[in-house]
Amino acid sequence: MKVKELMRTRNLVSVRPDDDLTVAAQIMRWAGVRHLPVLEGTEVVGVLTERDLLRHRAEAGGQDDGPVRTFMTRSPEVVSPEDDVAAACAQLVARKIGCLPVVDSGKLVGIVTTTDLLGSQLAASLAPSPATVTRVEVAMKRDPATVPPYAPLLEAVGIMVDRDVRHVLVVDDNRKLLGIVSDRDVRTAIGDPLEALRQELTELEELKVATVMTTDVITVRDDARLSDVARQFVDERVGALPVVDARQRLVGLVSYVDVIRALLAPGAEGRDGGARSSAPDASPPAG
Repeated sequence: MKVKELMRTRNLVSVRPDDDLTVAAQIMRWAGVRHLPVLEGTEVVGVLTERDLLRHRAEAGGQDDGPVRTFMTRSPEVVSPEDDVAAACAQLVARKIGCLPVVDSGKLVGIVTTTDLLGSQLAASLAPSPATVTRVEVAMKRDPATVPPYAPLLEAVGIMVDRDVRHVLVVDDNRKLLGIVSDRDVRTAIGDPLEALRQELTELEELKVATVMTTDVITVRDDARLSDVARQFVDERVGALPVVDARQRLVGLVSYVDVIRALLAPGAEGRDGGARSSAPDASPPAG
């Protein structure tokens, strides 16, 4: 399968290096995307991600100002429409990035993300084979970032930045899962970026995790099949899934990149539920 069969071409949006960060944040919100190619003329010179915005917000006390070129990832990885999907998957996993701009004859023609590629890997993994009984525990991260519900929101943001993750799980004293806070939840809670510029830092400091977290959390059991978890990512369009035991206690977190990595790993079809993942982090840096 070729990249051109999976890449997104509709509603393809981009920004310029000299655009203000507030403009980029608005475009992300309006288009409902996490990644923005940065174009200088027709050349892709960078990628700006929602992760970049979150990191800057944490460092700048909630402000989104300055040119895009200051915060973008320069000289990003790109692919051609004719490249093989398996090679693109390997490129995303090896570089620990969330998207690949698709370039043809020096021009941006599309974009492909880890979620797009997961769907293609899922189709292959569902063919009858031992891979269909591989358990999610081979891919999950066993020590996910957590906070109590009464923690300040900025503490959760700090954890995301320090640990380079997109999700912080909210648990009680018995590790029972109460909710999840994602980078998107943070941006939604803060509201319109232009309005956020007018907020005092003290207002942000007063926000608690409990007021922002998503409580209707989709979870998976620690004995779930990896192929079933992959299908959930495709169907639910979420970035990560908490893994719980039979008593709903948190035991791990698995992301769509973890699943792709596990499906691509040599010998994956022969592994059973007793294997352990060597993946360093379940939530990949984007872009």
